[in-house]
Amino acid sequence: IVENWDPYSKTRKDMFNIFDLVALDDRILGIQVCGTDISVHKKKIMIEHADYSRAWLKSGGEIEVWAWRKLKKKNKNGKLGKVGRWTPRIFSVMLSGDELVWEAGGY
Repeated sequence: IVENWDPYSKTRKDMFNIFDLVALDDRILGIQVCGTDISVHKKKIMIEHADYSRAWLKSGGEIEVWAWRKLKKKNKNGKLGKVGRWTPRIFSVMLSGDELVWEAGGY
């Protein structure tokens, strides 16, 4: 977790103003986590902090936005049940030349 809490201003501060998490495996992945309010986070990554996003991608990192929502599962009768399962919709941000490209993912 690379998001920090500032007790004086009582606000959360993302790493480079765009990441809540950084995952290290066979790649370096910066992740912005949100609910269904995707447009706010897309604007932050693609417009407001586009320079940070480009620098991250040019240095070999990857960017994803994980938008979580609760999906209801169908029961045995084919009707939607009452219990939901938290499911992410994952979006990727990539470079095409020097332009940032938003690629939508599915649930």
